[in-house]
Amino acid sequence: MYHKGFKMKNILTVENVAKKLQMSKSTIYKHAENNKIPSFKIGSCRRFFENEIDEYLIAMVKEQRKIQINNSTENKG
Repeated sequence: MYHKGFKMKNILTVENVAKKLQMSKSTIYKHAENNKIPSFKIGSCRRFFENEIDEYLIAMVKEQRKIQINNSTENKG
């Protein structure tokens, strides 16, 4: 059973995610195992939905910007 709009090309490997996020494969594995990056397993292989990785990246950027803004306002005041 597939979700509407689901395509096999939307599934990424650890290597794909590491390249996309410019991180090491070991870091990707560690974050996935600790549920910091959304993932799932097919047998023993870790896999990722591309849209969830995109959402994760956007959330991380927003969090970093929020921290930067908070730090800059604290330094001014």
